[in-house]
Amino acid sequence: MNEKTIDKIRNAGGRMVIGTPDDQSNVTTLMPLGNILYAVKEKGIYAIKLADDIDPARTNPAIPHVQQRIVALGSDSPLVGQTLLTAKELFSDKILPNWFDCTQAILCSLEALKDLAAVCELKDSFTNAETKEIAGLDSQSASKGSLILPAIGDVDARCKTFFQKADHASRSLLDIVKLFYKKLHGIRGMADLIQYAKKQYGEGDSLVMYLESIAPTLRYVRDTRNCLEHPNPPAMQANISDFSLRPDGIIARPSIEVIAGREHYPAADISAVMTELSQTLPQIFEGALAYARRTSSQ
Repeated sequence: MNEKTIDKIRNAGGRMVIGTPDDQSNVTTLMPLGNILYAVKEKGIYAIKLADDIDPARTNPAIPHVQQRIVALGSDSPLVGQTLLTAKELFSDKILPNWFDCTQAILCSLEALKDLAAVCELKDSFTNAETKEIAGLDSQSASKGSLILPAIGDVDARCKTFFQKADHASRSLLDIVKLFYKKLHGIRGMADLIQYAKKQYGEGDSLVMYLESIAPTLRYVRDTRNCLEHPNPPAMQANISDFSLRPDGIIARPSIEVIAGREHYPAADISAVMTELSQTLPQIFEGALAYARRTSSQ
């Protein structure tokens, strides 16, 4: 039987140069997950789909293989190491039982990486905008007897996006933990998870103590997101301020205060909050992966 032209094209060997023109770094890891091959380079992560994955019926010979950069960070980035590469090492079907979905766990880690990368970008964008306004403060002139205060302008929107991404990363972590413990599908958040772990392993277990240590940070992220997206004053609200003049004459940086029911988080500089969370959340993610993996094997 004569081979069709499209079959000749699809069955033929070939080669592909992975990377965008601005990323000529080396490929350090390849990860097949589902019907997508992920290539981790030193400076970026790429999703690769073959023509047969796009057109499995082989109806269009013009369909090419495709690649797309999904994260502009690669193996050189500590963030990639704390999330995706840590997951790749911990979640191997060679060492975990066959009922555990290693592919889904790594995909959850990839989603968390995307969200945490966005968190870092949003933090950088905010702090850069703040620094620019502060630098121009000395050149601000009074207008008809009043002081012209600096302003970032879209502080509310920036905060909402930041905390959405931060909370998405937290949810990805919980989704991974649920893969280890099948009984956790009804668990809604960290408080429920801690109670479950206490019943399973006892108050003094290392996993319980770790979860209790990270819970306040994750609760702050969740409470702040809820207050930003679903305000219900006075019980649920986030009070956000751009640059402001204090009674003592000091110009205060943009700040956020959160009231979430019985929880009250005092006003804090937004740039400081974003900086701390962009550093702490990846550490929490990496540590929780290791604890969940270790505890599941006990």
